[in-house]
Amino acid sequence: MFPERILVTIEEFNKQDGTVLFDFIDSNEYVLFTESIGAVSNLDKPTMVFLKNYNGRTIRENTIYSIELKTIQEWRAQLELNSDNIDSFLIGYNIDVLSTEQAIFMDSVSIDNLQGSLLLRYYMWGKGDDSKISFSQKGK
Repeated sequence: MFPERILVTIEEFNKQDGTVLFDFIDSNEYVLFTESIGAVSNLDKPTMVFLKNYNGRTIRENTIYSIELKTIQEWRAQLELNSDNIDSFLIGYNIDVLSTEQAIFMDSVSIDNLQGSLLLRYYMWGKGDDSKISFSQKGK
């Protein structure tokens, strides 16, 4: 849906503290993230990302946003991996985004539309029982 971008879900946003905690909508997005920062993806380790010194626009929790790959690639210098010294079972990456000049969170994506789209694709490829997809009989 968004080439050159990674889709993430905002788990927690604290504007006063300038912190954001996000996770990835699926393992493919996580793998793309780790490749972009030059890390090795390992789903057995914590995958969430904690941003500190975020002073961008207000974002909403439980909402999916896209982040440009070039923005993520610029984070390499500020990256602190928790993989060697795990102090959290959830947070795998701490990133100081104070020096990030461009907007981090781009387009928001409707969760219902995204889940419906993924579900429909799943059934279209013959992987599931399509009788479970509810179609509205009203309107056009």
